[in-house]
Amino acid sequence: MQVELQQNPQRYSSKEGVYTISAQSEAVGNATIKPVVLTKIPNGVISIDSLLDTSIKGVIVRIEDLDLWMASPNLVRDLEDSLSMNPHYTYEEFTSVLGAKIGKSIPILKVNLSPLRESIEKEKIKGSFAGVKSVEWSLADDDTIIGLIEQINWTLAPTFPKPKDSYSVFDLNLSGNYSVNALNITPLDENARINEEVLASNLKIINERLAQLRNDFNSIKDTFYFGNSSGTSTKYKVVASVDDGDDYSVQVVTKNSSMISKSNLPSTQQADAASKAVGEVQQAVTQASSTLADKIAGNQATIAAAQQGDANAQSALDSQVKESKSLIQTLREKLKAANPNLDI
Repeated sequence: MQVELQQNPQRYSSKEGVYTISAQSEAVGNATIKPVVLTKIPNGVISIDSLLDTSIKGVIVRIEDLDLWMASPNLVRDLEDSLSMNPHYTYEEFTSVLGAKIGKSIPILKVNLSPLRESIEKEKIKGSFAGVKSVEWSLADDDTIIGLIEQINWTLAPTFPKPKDSYSVFDLNLSGNYSVNALNITPLDENARINEEVLASNLKIINERLAQLRNDFNSIKDTFYFGNSSGTSTKYKVVASVDDGDDYSVQVVTKNSSMISKSNLPSTQQADAASKAVGEVQQAVTQASSTLADKIAGNQATIAAAQQGDANAQSALDSQVKESKSLIQTLREKLKAANPNLDI
């Protein structure tokens, strides 16, 4: 569809990409005014491919690395119909008029593939440590950009469906049987002996399960620690969205176990009863020993107090005797002095 000029279309003319805009007006009379000449500035555009969705209007996308220009079919047709007579509706730029730029009214979005390639290479390395076998990237190794065009259409057009992601992942192929089956447990016999055949069978089952568990764990380490995967794989093609994506599910069973209670065996019950009786006897002996020790300590304290009291009394008596002897001696000396012939 041709996009016509809105003002004074009669003043515009073009020849071989050069526009001439006449400034002549009837009000000037016979005077001649020099027309304005617009010359196209080269921009490197050779052709525009109709690769974008028809709902994308008024924008051109350029893949710089491939020198590829893209637009919707409607825009390409409108540009072809209008380019010869409308220098304002175009992606091209013309010489300016009094400093004002003319043309280039259609914006051009530039896409650089170098960052995208670098990102893809990094994601390939990460994917090798996540069990990913292959991914259909929007930019293929041979620079095929079909997926990239779909991403651009989805980004620019509100109604364009979101492209699906396609990838393959290696299957874990676990060899172990992780079903929870109770081992064959039998109580001790009347002589408190273990059934060796049952014990050997249970140990064999446990050893087989441990061997399978180690093999599976080594396989998981090879994939997620060392990035080495092999075997069968599964391919997925899904929309990377939770709300409007495809509904697909994989059955995953997760099991946990914990001990709730333990049933005592007959021999265990007898041992528990004997242990309880021994404990009660030990507690009684300990309590009696403690009581006897307390009584002995009390008697010792009483005897020590009595002995201390007796010592104090003897000390006081000895002091009184000594004082009496001193008084008697003093009296004898006085009497002797008064009567020397007194024999006392």
